Amino acid sequence: KRASGTLVRFWPDESYFDSPKLALTRLKHLLRAKAVLCPGLKVTLVEPDGTMRFPNAQLVSGAGDWDHFFDDAFYASKKPGGREQASIDVTRRACLPYAQRRREITGETEIAPGLTMVPLPGHTPGHCGIRIDDGGDSLLIWGDIIHSATFQVAEPDWGVLFDIDPDQARATRQALFAKLAQDGTPITGPHVPRPGPWRVEKAPIGYRLTAI
Repeated sequence: KRASGTLVRFWPDESYFDSPKLALTRLKHLLRAKAVLCPGLKVTLVEPDGTMRFPNAQLVSGAGDWDHFFDDAFYASKKPGGREQASIDVTRRACLPYAQRRREITGETEIAPGLTMVPLPGHTPGHCGIRIDDGGDSLLIWGDIIHSATFQVAEPDWGVLFDIDPDQARATRQALFAKLAQDGTPITGPHVPRPGPWRVEKAPIGYRLTAI
């Protein structure tokens, strides 16, 4: 059956292996080779020890996101072993190694030539998009501003349970859609049809995405 958006995690039982040490390069090759047999399947290997994969990298996040993902009280309020805790676990493992190599931004901030972080709060406290500028051209990667292009572009008031602050997420969507419909900046990102990019336009009901 065709499906999408399904996340499967597994942990090998070490009792079946001669050694707990695995050749990661070989393992990644084998997993991805198997994925070729399943069109649409993406295999991502996350090391449980939280290894710093990019030792020269700096972690840049919107203000509030680090505190949100490392808030033990918030974590404990979620279903033990549930989807939300699992999502936080992945984020923590990936980000914790960069605890001493991070900085937070507030407001639109150019983090590299031609790359500007644009605060779009609501999905998470510090949720941001990335605007790419090249001469007079721009492209906004808008992150998780929506989770369903089918419904939320036409009805930006509609929210999803993944947004930490539904009211803020709704206000951010409304303001961003109005701005994009006026200035014509192309967008792309998760949860929009492929290929892109797209422009946001006013429609009889809310807005619509128009292919460029």
